[in-house]
Amino acid sequence: GPRGEKIVTVGSVGEVVMWEAGTGQALWAVKGHRIFGCDGAWSPDGRLVATCALHQEAQVIVWDVATGEPVQFLVGGGQGVSWSRDGNWLALAGEREIVVWSTKDWSEVGRWARPDQDLYTIAFSPDSRWLLVGYKIGPMELISTQQWAVVRQWLAHGLGGVADVSWRGDSQRWATVTSSPNETTVKVWGLGQVDPLLNLPFMARDGSCVIWCDEGEFLATSHNLADGKGDRYFFWDVRV
Repeated sequence: GPRGEKIVTVGSVGEVVMWEAGTGQALWAVKGHRIFGCDGAWSPDGRLVATCALHQEAQVIVWDVATGEPVQFLVGGGQGVSWSRDGNWLALAGEREIVVWSTKDWSEVGRWARPDQDLYTIAFSPDSRWLLVGYKIGPMELISTQQWAVVRQWLAHGLGGVADVSWRGDSQRWATVTSSPNETTVKVWGLGQVDPLLNLPFMARDGSCVIWCDEGEFLATSHNLADGKGDRYFFWDVRV
């Protein structure tokens, strides 16, 4: 959660569990989704958390963190959800569509079809001005939340998909990892820059997660080992 006191997990059979970070004790557990759960996103005040499951269920659930009760059901299923830092929007990387809701009344801000692409990950910038969307194969998009318009689309990792993205705290840079087993770089990008600012090589297979610390000096990434026997974790100094 935003204050580091709680952790939410979404399981492979749809269970949603809220944990106390300090003790590892489960505070509540519910059978939230009917199928494979994919992602969770916290509201900035830590009172709500949204979870999503694969597109076959077509449902995003918003939970009350204190009670474990659902407070809102939203139409859409997919691989990733993101809550804007200002608290105004919730976004979904859906099944061939991007969906954004207003958290004031849960009305749809927009639902944009991507008929030829499977979305993989989605993330608001810390200043809530930008929304990054990564695809399972091919491009990623940078969307302005002022106009809700795509301002840039590019092949971040060639034809390899973008498995995860993380913004630096100043909203000026972001890092990506690819889901492709054929590319072995973590990339750092900047607003207004066409080419990556950094290409960080690693000796492993496809990446699954990237996290940028709030101070902006270090990155952490996870990757599958080449022999398929577990994961490898990297910590990067990116003070550039």
